[in-house]
Amino acid sequence: MTTTTNLDRRYGRSPTRRRLQRTLSIVGAALVAVIVVVWAAWVGLLTPGATLSSETISYDIVSDDAVSIQFSVAVDPGNEVVCALAAQSERHAVVGWRIITIPASEERFRTFDEPLITSEPAVVGLISDCRLA
Repeated sequence: MTTTTNLDRRYGRSPTRRRLQRTLSIVGAALVAVIVVVWAAWVGLLTPGATLSSETISYDIVSDDAVSIQFSVAVDPGNEVVCALAAQSERHAVVGWRIITIPASEERFRTFDEPLITSEPAVVGLISDCRLA
């Protein structure tokens, strides 16, 4: 026997061992590919998701301690939405914050005008975020 053959035998390197490692690598890669495809199908195709968008239309500074925010929400009919309204001072500090729940409706596009109490004079009022309830 040659030195290389002795070393291969000592450290478990044989043609049979290489075939086993190659087979296990192929099976592992195939399994990972199947898991990725199943996950992508589950997230992208099988999860029913409603579309939601919101936009600040305008705001009106009512007084030093109140602002009125007019905004629109577009959501698939039958979905309840929770929105956060915010008012900011000239230093961009949040001086008013309110969470509102918009009940489900058969209309997709709706417009709202909501008052917001502030702790100091605000220079802007906006809809901060909307999410499905």
